[in-house]
Amino acid sequence: MGKVSVLRESMIKTSTMLRTRLGGSSNVMFESSQTAEDFMEALENERLRHMPHDGSKWDAVLRWAESIGGHVLVFHEAVQDFMMQSEDATRLIWGSCSRLDGAGFDEQFGESISAFYHHLHLISDSMWKDEIAGSRFRHSNLSIETLREFLKPQDRVVQMMLSNQTSSGVERAEFTCEWFGGHLRSFTRNKNKVLLVTGAPCSGKTVLSHWISDSLQGSLDNDPYDVISYFVDSSANHITSPLSLVKSLVLQMLDRKIGDQEFIFKVRDALDHAKRGTPASTIEETLWSALDLALDNDKIIILIDGLDQISGARIGNPAILERIHRITSAKDRTRVKSIILSRPLSKAASQLTQHISIEEQHIADDIRLFIEQCITSRPQFRSMKEKDRRPIIQKLSEGSNGSFLWASLVFQSIKHEKTISSILSLLERAPKTVDEALDRQIARLDAANPETKQILSWILASERPLTTEEVQALLEIDLDQCSHSPRFTEIAQDIRHACGPLVTIRDGLVLLRHPSIREHVLTSASISNKIDLKEAHHDLTIRSLAYAKIHLHDDVEPRFGRMTTSEIVEIFFKYPLLEYSARYWTSHFRSSSLYESNGKHKLSSSFKACLSGSTYFALVEGTCVYRQHIACESEKYQSLSYHLRRTVFGERSAVVLQSLILQVRICQGLEKSQISEYSYEAWKISRAICHGSIVIRACAEAFVQCTLSIKITTRSEICIRKEEILLYLVETYKHTYGASHELTIKYTTMLAEFYVSIKEIDRAVVLYRELYEIRIEIYGHFHAETTEIFDILISQLRVLKKFEVILELTVQYYEYVSRTLTITDSRRIECTLKLIRMYEERKEVSKAEEILVTFWRSITTETSTSVTSRETKIDISLEYSRFLCRHSRKEESEVILRGAWTEVESYSEEVRSETTIIKRIRIIAEEFKVLKVFSMARSIFSSLWSYYKRTEQQTCTEAVSVATSLAETVTETISSSTSSTSTKHTLLEVFESSMSSSSTSISSSTLKTCVALSSSYLKEERYSEACAIFVKTISHAWSSVESSESKTIEITESSEIIDVAMSLAECRFKMLHVEAAEIIYWNVFESLICSRKCHHDILIRNVKTIIKFFEKTYRYQKVLAIYDRLYVYLQGSVGKSHASTIEILYAYGAIAKRMCRRKEIEVAYFQIYSASSIEHGCLHADGVKAALLLCEIYEESQQWGSAQPVYACLWATFLKHGVTYHLGADFVEKIYSKYMHILEHRTKTEYTVIRELAIQYRKTCISFYGSYSELTVKSTIHLAEICERREEYHEESMSLYEEVIKHGEKITKSTFSSTSISSTSSTASTTSTTTVSKSTQSILQIVKQRLASLYSTKTTTVSKAVSLYREQFETCKTQYGYSSTETLTAMRQVVMSYKKQSTTESTILATSLLRTSVTEIFQHESHAERSIESAKTIAKVYIECGYKEHAIKVIQEMRTTIIEQVKSALTVSVERNSYAFLAAFAEIITQSSSFSSIIAELRTEILLYESYYRATRTQKEFFSIMESGCRLYFYLKESKREADVKIIEEELLEVFVKHLTVSHTIKKTIITKFFHICMEEVMHSHYELTVIERATEMVLEHTKHSRFQEAYDLAALIDRFIHLQGGFHTEQSIRVGFRLALCLTGRGTLRCADAKLNRTMLDLSRILLAEALQGSETVNLTFTDLPIDLLNDLVGLLGEQQNFEDLERILNGLWSSRIVQKTWSTNLVIWIGRRLVETRFCRNHNAEAIHLCKDIRYNLARVWGSLDPTTLQFTLLLSELYTATNQYKKAMALHDDVLGQIAYGDNEGLSVPDSASTAVRHAELLKRSFQREGKWDKGVSSYQDTFAQLDQKFRKEKTWVDTAPKAIDKWQPKVTDQMGMWTRPTGFEFKVEDVKLEKPVRKQQYLLRRTSSNWAVRDSHVNGNGTLNGNGNGTGQRVY
Repeated sequence: MGKVSVLRESMIKTSTMLRTRLGGSSNVMFESSQTAEDFMEALENERLRHMPHDGSKWDAVLRWAESIGGHVLVFHEAVQDFMMQSEDATRLIWGSCSRLDGAGFDEQFGESISAFYHHLHLISDSMWKDEIAGSRFRHSNLSIETLREFLKPQDRVVQMMLSNQTSSGVERAEFTCEWFGGHLRSFTRNKNKVLLVTGAPCSGKTVLSHWISDSLQGSLDNDPYDVISYFVDSSANHITSPLSLVKSLVLQMLDRKIGDQEFIFKVRDALDHAKRGTPASTIEETLWSALDLALDNDKIIILIDGLDQISGARIGNPAILERIHRITSAKDRTRVKSIILSRPLSKAASQLTQHISIEEQHIADDIRLFIEQCITSRPQFRSMKEKDRRPIIQKLSEGSNGSFLWASLVFQSIKHEKTISSILSLLERAPKTVDEALDRQIARLDAANPETKQILSWILASERPLTTEEVQALLEIDLDQCSHSPRFTEIAQDIRHACGPLVTIRDGLVLLRHPSIREHVLTSASISNKIDLKEAHHDLTIRSLAYAKIHLHDDVEPRFGRMTTSEIVEIFFKYPLLEYSARYWTSHFRSSSLYESNGKHKLSSSFKACLSGSTYFALVEGTCVYRQHIACESEKYQSLSYHLRRTVFGERSAVVLQSLILQVRICQGLEKSQISEYSYEAWKISRAICHGSIVIRACAEAFVQCTLSIKITTRSEICIRKEEILLYLVETYKHTYGASHELTIKYTTMLAEFYVSIKEIDRAVVLYRELYEIRIEIYGHFHAETTEIFDILISQLRVLKKFEVILELTVQYYEYVSRTLTITDSRRIECTLKLIRMYEERKEVSKAEEILVTFWRSITTETSTSVTSRETKIDISLEYSRFLCRHSRKEESEVILRGAWTEVESYSEEVRSETTIIKRIRIIAEEFKVLKVFSMARSIFSSLWSYYKRTEQQTCTEAVSVATSLAETVTETISSSTSSTSTKHTLLEVFESSMSSSSTSISSSTLKTCVALSSSYLKEERYSEACAIFVKTISHAWSSVESSESKTIEITESSEIIDVAMSLAECRFKMLHVEAAEIIYWNVFESLICSRKCHHDILIRNVKTIIKFFEKTYRYQKVLAIYDRLYVYLQGSVGKSHASTIEILYAYGAIAKRMCRRKEIEVAYFQIYSASSIEHGCLHADGVKAALLLCEIYEESQQWGSAQPVYACLWATFLKHGVTYHLGADFVEKIYSKYMHILEHRTKTEYTVIRELAIQYRKTCISFYGSYSELTVKSTIHLAEICERREEYHEESMSLYEEVIKHGEKITKSTFSSTSISSTSSTASTTSTTTVSKSTQSILQIVKQRLASLYSTKTTTVSKAVSLYREQFETCKTQYGYSSTETLTAMRQVVMSYKKQSTTESTILATSLLRTSVTEIFQHESHAERSIESAKTIAKVYIECGYKEHAIKVIQEMRTTIIEQVKSALTVSVERNSYAFLAAFAEIITQSSSFSSIIAELRTEILLYESYYRATRTQKEFFSIMESGCRLYFYLKESKREADVKIIEEELLEVFVKHLTVSHTIKKTIITKFFHICMEEVMHSHYELTVIERATEMVLEHTKHSRFQEAYDLAALIDRFIHLQGGFHTEQSIRVGFRLALCLTGRGTLRCADAKLNRTMLDLSRILLAEALQGSETVNLTFTDLPIDLLNDLVGLLGEQQNFEDLERILNGLWSSRIVQKTWSTNLVIWIGRRLVETRFCRNHNAEAIHLCKDIRYNLARVWGSLDPTTLQFTLLLSELYTATNQYKKAMALHDDVLGQIAYGDNEGLSVPDSASTAVRHAELLKRSFQREGKWDKGVSSYQDTFAQLDQKFRKEKTWVDTAPKAIDKWQPKVTDQMGMWTRPTGFEFKVEDVKLEKPVRKQQYLLRRTSSNWAVRDSHVNGNGTLNGNGNGTGQRVY
């Protein structure tokens, strides 16, 4: 599940990042590609919309996306069964790719491409780490980062040169290299393993190699090749080494073979070889072996360019070629191939391969295309016309003789010419060869410029290409002064000026234009003072060193460690030339004239002057050298650097020391013998010159480290040096950190051990004695390390036999502890005993006894009574006793022991019970046993056993041991044997003896022995042995205890046999013998329950244990049965009311409750309830809980009759014993409320009983809690409530309420804490309950309300009610305001009281109060909700009191007030809440309209009138008046106010006609219809668009019904309306203009037959179209914004008129926007493309038409396959275009490709008959192309093979057999018909109904099959050999 969470977390993180980077939500990405088909369809759409050219960047992106999608699909299918959410992750990847493709790769992530490769390596490394961490890996210490660093180059420039970005960045002219496609396809199909492509220099091999790489990985094949490549660049020496080549190949496989153990271990072996100094050949061999393992049989092509440039290669027959041939030709390796490009090799090399030689005719077209690109890329040539370009291209192509370099050099010479004639004139005089061209370019160089030779010599001599910054830095060095001389010119221009076209600058690197230039320059005599490479190396050496000396001023102290990567990168960024200087100055030195192989170098004065004395530079240089080379090479370079610096600066120099230290570091890895010499020398030099001791110590430690493995036993030279250095380290660390520092101690210890190794123990002892004293000083005498050193010191002293010194040290320690520690301290005791044993060893027994006796006497006289003191006394006595025993003084020993025991006996029982004392007592007993004083031993063991038994610790280990000892002692006593055996064995013997001595009965001692022995077994979980003991013991007394038919036994008082049985059952349970344990427990229970002699406590204890067992095993039925029988037993033995019986019943009830056994629960609690009954109908205190639980049971089952007597009993108990039982108020209230509830609501109880109970409750509360307690007040109020129920008790109820009010001051502050009080009213025989919250009303308020309610029931007291209600109303009004619920409630009560008085005065008062409330709330209430609720409440009061007429008057008054205010002020000044109040009030009163309808009606009318009159009075614009008037018009019309409707309509029509300036010739009916359209739409947003659209639809309807005049009139009105709106200024109006124009011309409808009217309509149409087009320009409208059907009609009309210029403009716009038009179908896009091709061809733009057609065909082939019907249509179209432009060879190649696909392919979904028909057609077209060309474009045998394959494939197809062309070798070059010629289409609509380009259903499967690298495995079958392949052949190849 951890992996699943990782996957999910990764998805969340990724989707968040994508949402930020790509926009949109992650849901969009999930939903965009639900399936693989969705994803592939998205890619198809992208490809068919972009139509990228073959090999373009976008084509590559889409191909990569296809590949990613296929691989993700395969991975998903592999892991979906066990990895949750893999489908979501797959969809996210697909959706992200789709989103990325749509957004544009470069646009979104162009800046992150370089970071991508870094993250790719990180991901790969993480995956490797997971694999390595897995259990299947043999080693987990592999570091992938280290291996990657080993394999990749360290120089940042070389890294860039080898990176994928630079490799793929080689510029290739478009359409070049395509001549090689056939050769490449042939090689991938045949069985050859290596393809060798050779060509002369400058024949385009490098560009071709990159084209091959791209083509292989983006192949249309179903299973494309993976490619690992290496491009040799001779300008970088590192790249030309064989080791670098194989490193690069292995590095590429590192990310492809994640988890391959054998492969990675081989790479690790190579790294180990490199570190150990193994030669490069061995490392190279190991890496080739790793590559061999990694290749396996994967479908991979190894691509190498520039094999001839590999250094050390055999001339004409490189060894690498043989090795690659051997690797690819390995057994069972059928899918690995290699393509190698090189200059011509020997015939022997060619025999190993399929060989292709690049000839001039192959690359003639490529050179032409290359020249075309050169011309078009130059700004000054872009305006050149085609006719002017053609002769230039022709002359350059013809003169190149197959050399791209010649063409480039000659072009460089003409690019500065200003006219065509001058260019052509120059070309006439052009050189004939490359050498001549180079000589001319060299001759043009400025020989007087010294920088020319300098820069050229640097380029030729440099180890790798220099950057422009590095060249500038070299030029800025003044060697005479060894200083920096800055330049202020543009360095790139300086380089170009100095070197001309010989060099080029690419990616910031200064490169020769071609590698062959190097050889020519070196041998050319054209350069004055011919370049000497040795001098060039000398110059680079001096300048590199000078640069470091000039710029590195801040020097540092020598350091022992190398620099970190971050430090190196930081300094390199700061100083551009420093990296090159540090890495390569030694290489240049070795190649210069200064170097001598014998080591006696000729160091010039300039070298010495420029060699930097900076230790920092030496450190940088040493770090680079170590990381850049393998160890054996880096040691050579570092050694050279060291010796040169030593020669120049002498031994005692910091920079020399730094070089020497780095040499030491390298040698440490190589394990060279010189390391000790180097490190010792470094140590000596550092002592002389270093200010700090860090480096000195490091050098010393390096020496010590390298000598650790050297065994030194004698005083040799190295021994002397080691001693010297160790003494230095000890002295240094002692001086620096002190003698007690850990490093001082470490090296002191090493020195001591060194002296021990050379047998100089005396010196070692001195050091160990010193270490011991240091330890004492640091840690004290008692620390573990002090003790360790003391022991070592003693051991060495023993070797020297210095026993006196040992004794002296021990005595010193003894005296120290005697002074510092108490006598009871364990360390003092240990030291004392050690000294005693030492004296005993020295036979000085008297001294030993003296010390022991002294210590014994001291402890015995100790007055302390602490446990420690007593323990020490016993211990020392025991030690003294043993001492005497050792010296054969047993009698004295016995006396000492007896004294110790006597001392112990004098201790109190509590002290003797201490665990530590118990242990010592046992030791005393054991000592007595040793002395054979068995009586004392037995006595002490017996006392110990009594103690364990008394404390119930019989089963503990000590008790078992004591029992064993006791048994042994007894045995010894009986047998008088002196032998001693194992404890358990002895006990077992005692047990067996006891068992054998008894027949049927078991003695108590036997049982105890059994328990002791078995307990030890149980403690050790040896349950089987324990069971055996138990069974043997119990078998004598109860043999059937384990039988289900066992008989009960009689239990005695001791119950020991029951204990054994219980222990046996427990043991069985421990062994998981649950059934056996159950039987034993049940038998024990039966025996206990049937026994009459068993003690009650024993019975209860054991039965509880048995119950726990059954509960633990979930045998609750058994538990219930036991409780049931136990209750019966206890009922008979101790009685029902006994505490045990009650306890059992409670437990019984609890278990039954858990089991939901209602009957058993009721029985249990009822028995307790019955048993707890006492006199006066009360309960015992123990039964109160049971009674409550019993009541709950009765209530749950609604046994109210049964619950009532129990509650009665509880109530009586409360009355009688409430105080005694401490029954609190909560209990009382609970009992009373439930009891009262049953009496009132669940049983037919007389009112008098209920009232009596309430009276009783009140009296009791007064008695218990006082008159003013909360409970008493509640009881009084409740009694008053009960009295309310009967009219005869109303007076009493009032009296009670008045009593509460009378004492109100004392209870005003009291509130109800938990319960609610119900207020009852007897009005109209209804009871209403009001819940009173404790936070709102006090008890006094509640009482007043109820009292007022009582007063209002009688006319005689209603005036009192009015007074109370009025008081309450005034209080609430003051406190809460009129609109509060409290105030409204009080107001209603007042009004209702007035109503009850039924007088005129009271009615006036009531309505006045209501009106006042309405007015106040209507005018002042601002809260909407309160306003509405108040209105509803008051309205209900009106209705309830019969005052509806008064309410209607109030409504009218409020409405009048609002309307008057609106009319007078033309605005709403009344608060909106007043509307709400009025609406809510009217809703209740009228009961005919809802609240919303009332308020909406009122509000709408006011707003509409206000808006309309404001518009008319302010003379606003026409459309504003129309809008406000129409809204009022429709409102009034809806309200059925006809008169007002008519007035408004007439007013608006007058305004409409006036503003529209309508012609009098237009019929009024048309005007009215248009007016009504405007009225209906004017209130909507953007109504003007809707108006003209509806009117246009009406025009169309008129034309369809031949009402052309009406149509024309309405169109004129629309035109006028549009002009009033500002003209065609919106896209919608332009669309309407186009539709109107089309409609008036009869497109899509009927055409007018009246010629005159038709001309008028056409004129209006033309005007409308012209204005619409003009408007489209104004708003910058593109035609793609228009509906596709409209565009289709426009395109058709333009095509019909042969207006191809406008037609091309529209189609170009459509074609350009296909990328963003996501709703366009693929069919539509393709047809647009076809129409554009045909339109361009009609306009004689032939090249553009052919180019577009070719791109469309290519992309269709990639998506649907070459044999898809749509692809074939474009193939035919392209062939026709080729034929029309006389390009017959290309047409021939097209048909040949199709025939090859059919012949060798899988038909790609076509049926066999369709394939045959297609083949026949293309065979005929091939024949026509041949006849028109007059010859074949390649050998006829190739075509014959294809036709032979077709004959074989279609031998049963009649179509092919009868109609296919035959005997192609006899075809004659003549044309007999027009087949294959292009003709113009009759129509140009792109939405073609009768001819559809149908999408193949299988398109996604085709893409999936091709893009997935494992498609062949998934879709394949097993052939006869048991191998899998995708096409049925035995090789697994794809065959066409």
